[in-house]
Amino acid sequence: MKVLHVVNKFRGGYGTILKHLRSIGEEVLERKTEGDVDYNKYDFVILHSYLKDFPFKEVKTKKIFFAHGMGGVSKRYILGKFEYNPIRWFKRSQIIRYFKQFDYYISVTQSMSKMFKKLYGIDSITIYGGINFELLPEINNNKREKVIAFIGKSDWFKGSDRFFKLMKLIPEFEGYFIGPYEGKVKDIPKNVKMLGFLENPYEVLSKAKFLVVLSYFEPFSIATLEALYYNVPTLCLKSTGGTWEILQMLGIPLGFNNLNEIANFIRNHENLYKEFHFDRKRFLEFFD
Repeated sequence: MKVLHVVNKFRGGYGTILKHLRSIGEEVLERKTEGDVDYNKYDFVILHSYLKDFPFKEVKTKKIFFAHGMGGVSKRYILGKFEYNPIRWFKRSQIIRYFKQFDYYISVTQSMSKMFKKLYGIDSITIYGGINFELLPEINNNKREKVIAFIGKSDWFKGSDRFFKLMKLIPEFEGYFIGPYEGKVKDIPKNVKMLGFLENPYEVLSKAKFLVVLSYFEPFSIATLEALYYNVPTLCLKSTGGTWEILQMLGIPLGFNNLNEIANFIRNHENLYKEFHFDRKRFLEFFD
């Protein structure tokens, strides 16, 4: 059976997953740089991102959409709040019409599958993502700094506002914001360092006492897998979605109901990394 994975451009979490698939021999097409191919010679073509100019009419083979995130996402659906945003409504209707051109649908976690159903009314099966752990650098991380790491960006659903609020609750710790930020500088607490995009974030991540994932919704968190690989305890809000799902799968009870609970846990378990244990063998086998 011949399968082709297609993406517009390698970026973000799904870019990492697709690079992993390519490294283990799967056929992956980065369409923006490599152009189109004869799709009909494949049994299945799996699209991993929104490709509005994909030649659907010419491609007769079975087409699958792999949901890694939330195109046209609305605060109304994530937060349960009213949002008057006609542009979002229009975009969502466009995306629903786009999805009707596929034969099957896959989501990267059960949390994403439920959100995909909620957002677009479409059922999907779950196939978990993964990364090639062998490509991660070996780092001696026995020495930890009094640092709380956050990997994200300024998009509202990544929860940068929550991270800033958390760091105000624990001024004795330093926060490292890893990723691009285009928000207001005045919102950044004094104990937070904005490191921007790092080509190699692992040195910083591996020295943190905790990684916090505070997204309003996280379909699947590559950062969580990377942190666990370096034995960095990962804390999240139970409403986060994919991260809490991954932690539960591994028997790691580090999900919380609010920021105050996380702040208190950090204060009372600052050196948790010294005795942080989970089923590492299952973790490596399942997500590799």
